Amino acid sequence: MKRVGLLLLSFSLIFTVFISPIHANKETGVLSESEVKESIATVTTSEDEKDELNSILQNITFGYENGKVTMGGQLTYNENNYDLSLLGDLYPIPNGQSVLGDFESSEDFNVLLFRVKEYSSESIESEQDKTILYLILEDKQNGERIYIQQEIHADEFIALLQEANHFINENSMKDDEFQNKLLELMNVDRKSSYSINSSNSFEIEETLGTLNSEGEVFINKNNQISASSWTQITADQQNLLNLLNDIKQEPLETLNLEDYPDVPESLFKDDGLKFSPFFTNEPYGRLYAYTAESKYWSLTQLSYVSIIWRFNEASEKIEFQFSLDHGMIVEHDNFSGEMKVFRLNAPIGIENLQMAHGGLEGDHVYINMVVNGSLEGKPNVGKFVWGLIPYVNKVYNLIDSLTGTQTFPLGNEHDFEKTVEAQMIQNNGKVYRVVSNNFSGYELNSEGHYANVKGQIYSINNDWSVSSDYSALFRVNIQ
Repeated sequence: MKRVGLLLLSFSLIFTVFISPIHANKETGVLSESEVKESIATVTTSEDEKDELNSILQNITFGYENGKVTMGGQLTYNENNYDLSLLGDLYPIPNGQSVLGDFESSEDFNVLLFRVKEYSSESIESEQDKTILYLILEDKQNGERIYIQQEIHADEFIALLQEANHFINENSMKDDEFQNKLLELMNVDRKSSYSINSSNSFEIEETLGTLNSEGEVFINKNNQISASSWTQITADQQNLLNLLNDIKQEPLETLNLEDYPDVPESLFKDDGLKFSPFFTNEPYGRLYAYTAESKYWSLTQLSYVSIIWRFNEASEKIEFQFSLDHGMIVEHDNFSGEMKVFRLNAPIGIENLQMAHGGLEGDHVYINMVVNGSLEGKPNVGKFVWGLIPYVNKVYNLIDSLTGTQTFPLGNEHDFEKTVEAQMIQNNGKVYRVVSNNFSGYELNSEGHYANVKGQIYSINNDWSVSSDYSALFRVNIQ
């Protein structure tokens, strides 16, 4: 790999920066423009920064040897002095403006994060471009975290970026392995000795609405999904879809939410699980998102699912379908306000999806059903599930009413008896009131994946109404 400028002199060239101490803004924890201009380190030991602490970092050095990067410096923290000597590997983020480091722990500290990022003058409303070092250390003795935000020279970033590219080329990492490593390095809790592991999977069960024989769809727009940990947000459907499409068309471009009215910044900043329902126009949709918020930026993993819920006159079948149209991880930079895609085609995984429709009464029964889908693992068979219940009984919960299952090739039609009387005779007074699929063990985790269940109704007076339910396990991988 060619090197530029001073890098031609030596592979183990060392850069040294002398730094004056200063404390961060007590309210935001972010350097003001004047503070950044002075090239001084910010060292704090609490995310909310209610207390100003006597900690400074100075005399930072970088060195390179045998594909490794070393970082040194003098840290004063809790009235003690530490000579930092850190060793690690570097990884380039594909947009060319950022480098992540995987550093070994020192005797006193765990290195939770090392990142160097370039900012254009326009992005931070400054007179010149800036390069910022972000470093988060964890005191091994008490778990206290030290947050460092420091401007460094652009030449140092060039050297770091070249070392990162050299390391990747030498190690011949596969794309998936590389992308997973970047996500791992962005997780500041992964090397912590004090973090509590939290669940990365979340169950959902939801009733969407009803559909009648006239083809009218009634969606309960105020319906809340069952998991209380999800927060509903309001967004404009078309502008959100424009945003997601623009991200995929120009993945290296910086996004500005001002260009997408009524897509709230909270979608990409506030920590936790979120969902947004879109049931004004067909195809209906739902956005599922999870944000992992840290001091300097937030990562949001999202899945946008289009939902078909209708009566198809051509096939004379009721159709209920989930299609994973968009899935990605987006980074929001809290310092500049920039928003960029971090990884494409990386949706929240939808596992163990089960979809059901029905709840028929009287002389209205299902006479056939079809299950189809394209999921991870490429199954060519699926579980066809049904609710075979006594004729006089009512269905109060679709999923709970399911009584039978059989595996058939996906896309094949499975027939029941063709009339109410025939079903009652064949099944000891029971009839088919609900149809469902069950993709347990499979996952929608790539754009283009889908799952559906269709069913045809026999009705004497053609005056029926059905509802639709689904349940699934949503799995995130940015925690």
